[in-house]
Amino acid sequence: MRIILTGGGTMGAVYPLLAIKETMQEKGIQAEFLFVGTRNGIEKEIIERENILYKGISAGKFRRYFSLETLIAPFQVVKGLFQSLSIIKEFEPDLIISVGGFVSVPVIWAASFRNKKIIIHQQDIKTGLSNLLTAKMANKITCTFKKSLKSFPKEKSVLIGNPVRTSMLKNEKIQAKKNLGLDLKLPTLFILGGSTGSEYINHLMTESITRLVDFCQIIHITGKGNSFDWQDKENFGDKAYRYQQYEYLYDEMADAYAAADLVVGRAGLSTLTELSYLKKASVIIPIPGHQQVENANYFERKNSIIRLDQNKTSADDFVLLIQDLFENKNSLERLGLNMGQMMDQSANEKFIDLINVWFGNNVNIFRIDALHHHFFFKIWVKCLFKFLII
Repeated sequence: MRIILTGGGTMGAVYPLLAIKETMQEKGIQAEFLFVGTRNGIEKEIIERENILYKGISAGKFRRYFSLETLIAPFQVVKGLFQSLSIIKEFEPDLIISVGGFVSVPVIWAASFRNKKIIIHQQDIKTGLSNLLTAKMANKITCTFKKSLKSFPKEKSVLIGNPVRTSMLKNEKIQAKKNLGLDLKLPTLFILGGSTGSEYINHLMTESITRLVDFCQIIHITGKGNSFDWQDKENFGDKAYRYQQYEYLYDEMADAYAAADLVVGRAGLSTLTELSYLKKASVIIPIPGHQQVENANYFERKNSIIRLDQNKTSADDFVLLIQDLFENKNSLERLGLNMGQMMDQSANEKFIDLINVWFGNNVNIFRIDALHHHFFFKIWVKCLFKFLII
């Protein structure tokens, strides 16, 4: 079996694809994978570390508002479309799996034109524009949340949850602390700002480190190219080791999760999924005006996270909150238990079962109507008009 994986723009969008690959390998399902992303996407390094062939294409980001990029996007998509057609002709995949993102649009359109089998996964609560543009070409659409089902044709949509990398779930706390050189007795605060890091969270940490190390130890992922020096470090003697900074964690990420007593991060769905599987108490700071806000709202309503507004939270507020949580173990435990109930933890199995059923028992479920070819050109014209005149 040959499978093209596509989507991204952030690593959070890519992780479910890696989870699917990982689970297939664990089950002994033989498959050859090719990842199609942007030419200089942040996902390229991670994908290649996973020994997956990577192909970069041109991609234009459609926006729901007018900008100069909106005018350029259709031409970038056309270029990406022809590049995708060439890749598909050469690789001859049996299946394309997409998690959305602007790079997936030309890939899905090309796959539909070549009469390939397509699965789209909708991660976030708020439906992505790219998935809306490609939904009619998909044979199946898997959704993390029940609310998302309303955005897609009922006959092809299925609720499965969000696949997660099982490699993130296997480490034990004491051993993880030893692996990272942490104090076995001190509580551990894990700070992460998404795959590219967070300028706000990094700045918050520069103003908070000196007080946080009085009562906890910290693992802080700043994002590639965003590292900074803790200027007062030399004045803290034995406490200086309590702050560990990394631009990015690869294999050690599982240790960081396992060691953490409390996690502070953004509201990307992959992060929230991993935190739910691991039952981690979490303080979540969504990106203002982003789809993360809706994710955070949902989790907050279920009392599974503490949500902070970055426009209203000072370093003083932050430090007091973290200290209060570490002093109140019941609150930490309750948050972790609630978080553990948020996500369907059988998503990996459901996704693989879906593939097995389709390929093993009823390949015809993937039949693509010949009218899709006409639909392909029709939707392309509609998109051109929509994004050029709005």
